[in-house]
Amino acid sequence: MFRKWNNKLLPEGVKNIDLIEFPYPFEDESVEAIVVSHCLNQISKSYYIRIFGEFFRVLNYEGVLRVTDDNNDFFDIHIHAATYLNEKIIMGYMSDCRFYSKVVGSTETVFEDKSILVNNHVSLGTGRFFVEGIKYPVV
Repeated sequence: MFRKWNNKLLPEGVKNIDLIEFPYPFEDESVEAIVVSHCLNQISKSYYIRIFGEFFRVLNYEGVLRVTDDNNDFFDIHIHAATYLNEKIIMGYMSDCRFYSKVVGSTETVFEDKSILVNNHVSLGTGRFFVEGIKYPVV
């Protein structure tokens, strides 16, 4: 997500990318799950359709996209945030890019290996949202 992130801290098999450098460095339908945590509020919404479209392209059938961020309905935008977000906004972009989406709790996921999504990001307190999108084939 951020160019200066220390990739040595990432678990094996996890890749960190810049969300606004297209196309993403993955083959079509080659990724099982994507976790986007507290970074979309740093990016202009003018990029969102392209970002969510890339997520859809790289996820395999029944792949899961998990988005977590601050819900600005609960408190003012942080001074560092560029974009106002809540779960309805994210679900709208997911729907526009053909994802089935739903709000989940911090310890819930529809992904089959719960440890991949839940154990790597559990948020305490209120004011955060957790939305998951599932890629189903377009009919």
